[in-house]
Amino acid sequence: MKKNILILILIISALGCAVSKQITVPLRLSKSKSLQVRSNYSTAKCQVDFFISINYCNNSIENSKEVLEKCGSKYVENNANQKGYDYKSKFLLGDKSYELTVTSPHTDKSPFYFMDIAFYAQKLFITLNSTAPSSDNQIIGQLDFGTPDISIASINNFVQIKYQYSVVSYKATSKNYFNYGQEQIQSDDTIYFNLDSAFTGISIESFQKLLSLLEQQDVAYEFITEKNALFVNSVDKLQALQFVLSQKDDRPYILTINPTQYTKKLSENKFQIMIQPIYTKGFSFLGYNVLESYYVGFDLSTKSVLITEKKQVLSEKY
Repeated sequence: MKKNILILILIISALGCAVSKQITVPLRLSKSKSLQVRSNYSTAKCQVDFFISINYCNNSIENSKEVLEKCGSKYVENNANQKGYDYKSKFLLGDKSYELTVTSPHTDKSPFYFMDIAFYAQKLFITLNSTAPSSDNQIIGQLDFGTPDISIASINNFVQIKYQYSVVSYKATSKNYFNYGQEQIQSDDTIYFNLDSAFTGISIESFQKLLSLLEQQDVAYEFITEKNALFVNSVDKLQALQFVLSQKDDRPYILTINPTQYTKKLSENKFQIMIQPIYTKGFSFLGYNVLESYYVGFDLSTKSVLITEKKQVLSEKY
């Protein structure tokens, strides 16, 4: 029998937006290579995985209506505005439990539930240890609500990136170029932080320039247009990418992504470059692979970005 999959819209209850202390939650990669946060909820302590999606102020979990009811969510009332039924459930993040009201709409057209991450904290910080786990259930990083983990980076080392305000996204101002090795490539003057994917997206013009540089440096590549996918036989000749972001005081901040971070090994002689061309101007973005070297904070109230290199990376440099 086909499952009745619904959308859950989480409505803020008595929680409020502020978290007074640091709450740390482990991050995992799903089978589809999306970042996940695992949580128990309701009286039956059922387990769910939230897919991180900061740019739309929500997280999503795949589940069914039957599971929601089986897990003991408490029915509240009919919700005429959302055209569904309201339930209350307690969600556990770290060592804190939050009671939220969820609405189960009368539809079976969506395969996801949605959860608003903004309810937990004014600020959240995120970093990854690796984007190539050896098993599906392996912890690859952490998400910190409220305050940063000072064992990862010193609070004093964070810089605030200049941003252009957007209602649904974290849009950092850049110096309208990035570097591939010693070569400069013109790009958009803003760039999004995207935690939905490991891929970094650059304009089609920037992508074509990158391909030209690969040819000049005798890097054999294959670009499959239908899949929007770029492959190379070796990473030996690849150069680091450096995105030049603008700090709040207009000083440049160099964000570096090394070849081992923007490539994925598929076989002994085949690697995928995790960079895609974007055909809409002004929609360049950085994928979550940048989080291997950096500790990034997102201020949910202002949509601003805080960033620093991790202590481990700094110690290796100096």
